[in-house]
Amino acid sequence: MASWGKRRTPRPPRSPIYADPQHHANKKHWQAARLPCARCRGWIDYGGPATLTTRTGRKVQNPRRLVVGHIIAVDIARRHGWTMQQINALTNTQPECQNCSNRSGGQARVRKVQSAALVRKAVANTSRAW
Repeated sequence: MASWGKRRTPRPPRSPIYADPQHHANKKHWQAARLPCARCRGWIDYGGPATLTTRTGRKVQNPRRLVVGHIIAVDIARRHGWTMQQINALTNTQPECQNCSNRSGGQARVRKVQSAALVRKAVANTSRAW
C-alpha cells in the first residue's frame, strides 16, 4: 500500500512556455524590480526557497515566493493564436506570490470545467436526449 505523502503517478511534463528563455528573463526582471504582488499587493519573498519545511518535517510550498504570472492566461492566449513570444512578453507578465498564483490558476481550471459542462448540456438538448 502506498503512503499518502508520495506521488503515485508520474509528474506531467512542464509546458514549453515555462522553459522558454524569455520566461526566465522575465523572472530576473521582476526579481530586480522588487514590486509587491500584483494581485493581493502583499510582499513577495524574492530570495526565499520554493519549499518550506514544517515542524513535523513536511515540505510545503513557500506561500510568498515569486511566481511570474501571466496577465492574459496561457490557455486563453493559445486559443487566440498568440505565439510563445507574445505569451511570455514582459508586458503580459506580472509578479505574483505563490498563494495568488495557485488561487488564480485554480479559478481558471474551474471556469474551464464549468464551460465544458455547459457545452455538454447544450449538446444534450436534442429530441434524442429527451
